[in-house]
Amino acid sequence: MKQNKGQNSGQGPGWHPDFRIAAELPDNKVVRTDFIINGVALAILVLVAWAFYSREVQLKEATEEVARWTADIDANKPKFNEALGLQREFAAAEKRIAEVSAFAKSPLEIAELISRLGASLPKLVAIDVLERRDDVFVIRGTIVGASERGTGIANAYLDALNADSYFAQRFEGIRLNNINREARANRLFFEIGMKLKKAD
Repeated sequence: MKQNKGQNSGQGPGWHPDFRIAAELPDNKVVRTDFIINGVALAILVLVAWAFYSREVQLKEATEEVARWTADIDANKPKFNEALGLQREFAAAEKRIAEVSAFAKSPLEIAELISRLGASLPKLVAIDVLERRDDVFVIRGTIVGASERGTGIANAYLDALNADSYFAQRFEGIRLNNINREARANRLFFEIGMKLKKAD
């Protein structure tokens, strides 16, 4: 039976109503949305795991390096202590050399000064140290005997130095800086300071 040309005019051929529910239809895309979401989540997880692993590797390497440094420090500690001791000895020797150099550069004739000091010494008095501190000569010595007698000897020696023309011409003032008694040894320790006169 032939369809009349007049029938279904205005309607497309084979027209029928669409009763499908689009939300319940399967996803017919080439790449499904769930796959993309899962792929992105997996990539993020892999990146986080890689960052954590890299951080752990760096931490392990740093710990091993610190352990190596600590072992090197422990191994070199005896050499360091030895070098530190030598440096202290060198500093002490350098100080002594500087003192001797300053002493030798004195405008005084050192040999004559020592000779005059030796000649001026009374009995029971000994000079232990002669030292120069800038423009001051320091004499440290010992007096053997009782404290009362020793104090008198020290004052008499000081007066003798001040009265000596050699010392009077070269020093502004000669003073007793300190005097201490050591009862067990029956000795007095004294210190005399002699300040050089300024050169004209």
